[in-house]
Amino acid sequence: MGKTKILLQVDLLELLFLVIGFDSSGINLFSVDPSGEYNSENICALGGAQKEAIFTIKEGYRKKMTSKETKNLAKKALRSILKKDFDEIRLEMGFIERKGKKFLIFSNE
Repeated sequence: MGKTKILLQVDLLELLFLVIGFDSSGINLFSVDPSGEYNSENICALGGAQKEAIFTIKEGYRKKMTSKETKNLAKKALRSILKKDFDEIRLEMGFIERKGKKFLIFSNE
């Protein structure tokens, strides 16, 4: 009798996400990897082109930016990695307002 080999392959779905919140210490940003490990971040991007996006953000970031400047910088980072596939109509973006301590959604205007 020959030997029988059983090959079992399991493909795990990788899930990466960001957690953003506001507390007494200020705004907090955490990246969470598939193992559940999390890191506190100042600037973060997820996906295959995250290094390029982070570079664009670091290049354009400065303290005390207005919400409009922040929105434009985020669009610039997305445009730099998506190139012709960038579609502002499909973009949904939000931010945390310090004064009101609330999450707001930007309009596509």
